[in-house]
Amino acid sequence: MGTVLVVAAAVVSSGCATRYEVTRVGAVTVHTITHEHANVHVVVEGDHAFAVDSGTSPMAEELERDLVALDIRPEKLAAFVLTHGHYDHAGGARHFQKKWKIPVVSGRADMPMMARGTMDPLCATDFLARSRVAFDSTQTFDPVVPDVVIDSRTSLFALTGVHAEVLPLPSHTDGSVAVVAGHAAMVGDLFRGGLVGSGVETHFYMCDLVKNRAFIHGFLAHEGREATMFFTGHFGPVTRDEVLARFEE
Repeated sequence: MGTVLVVAAAVVSSGCATRYEVTRVGAVTVHTITHEHANVHVVVEGDHAFAVDSGTSPMAEELERDLVALDIRPEKLAAFVLTHGHYDHAGGARHFQKKWKIPVVSGRADMPMMARGTMDPLCATDFLARSRVAFDSTQTFDPVVPDVVIDSRTSLFALTGVHAEVLPLPSHTDGSVAVVAGHAAMVGDLFRGGLVGSGVETHFYMCDLVKNRAFIHGFLAHEGREATMFFTGHFGPVTRDEVLARFEE
């Protein structure tokens, strides 16, 4: 089934996002809100919606205003699924959990990071990452305890009303997860989009590149075999062909 780009815009008209894009992929629509190069994806199917990742703690209230500006009421979100426990992905979750009682879903192995509000050591993969690893390593966020802990492939339908699954994908962190909703896959920091234009690149921080490539190949062949569009934690989204071209055998 094809992917149709519906709208792309530089900013949210009444909010504070640096970038906003909405993409229709089969039966689901994915709204991508970007603050400080970190993506939050809102997955909508019919009248039901949930978010993947939550941005940083300081940006939580601005993310809330962005959602309202886009006519996505925070109280209508069925869950925040956190792809991993880093400050730029898990930081805003506690705000929405506390204020709006939105359940938080995450992988079990990242719970210690989320409970501390600090990150495990990062392994830089390129010059840009090496230039900022000291900054990123010291960032903190509001600690959060997940309401739903993921140990294995799990349907999100009962929780969210969306035909989607969350599954462990321990590459970027030991507790990383991905979300698959039909032909759309939200992969966190399994890889990233290109800094300029389209394309796919290895994420800035990855401690085991061999394992990372193996997880990408496995995901493409199995859980993500029906995915045509991949929504990354940074930049993107990217097509299946772009992923295959970058990480071919």
